[in-house]
Amino acid sequence: MAAAEGFFIAGTIPFAILGSVHIALTLRDLRDPTYFKPIDDTLIPALKATGVAVMAPVPRAHNMWRAWLGANLTHGLGMVVFALLLAAIAMHDYALVPAIPGIRPLSIGVSLTYAVIALRFWFSPAFVMATVGLICFLVAAIV
Repeated sequence: MAAAEGFFIAGTIPFAILGSVHIALTLRDLRDPTYFKPIDDTLIPALKATGVAVMAPVPRAHNMWRAWLGANLTHGLGMVVFALLLAAIAMHDYALVPAIPGIRPLSIGVSLTYAVIALRFWFSPAFVMATVGLICFLVAAIV
C-alpha cells in the first residue's frame, strides 16, 4: 500500500467513527433521551409540543423533538456514507482516487466543512477528529 493510499483510507476513519457514534447515540435517545437532549429536561415537553416552522403547512407534521432526532440521525448517516464510499473506492482500486477529478476535492472540501462547522457549532473532539481526517486527505493529495 502506497503512502497516499494509506493516508486517504485513514482520512475516512474519523468520519466513520463520528457518524457511527452519532447514529448509535441518537437511536438510544429515541428510547431514553440522554445524549442529544437539552440539559434542562423541562424543555423536552415543549419541544414535543411545538412544530417546526418550515413544516407548519404540512398536515400531521412531526414535532420539534422528532425533527431534532431525525436531523441527528441523517447527520450521522451522512458522515458514515461519506466515509464508506470514499473508503470503498480507495480500497477497491486506489488509482480511481486521482483518476476521478472530483474525489480529492470532495474529500478535502467535505472534511474541511465538517471541521469548520465543528469548531463553530459543536465541541472540540468533533473538531479534532474532522481535522485529523482533513489532514490525512491533504497528505494523501500531496504525497
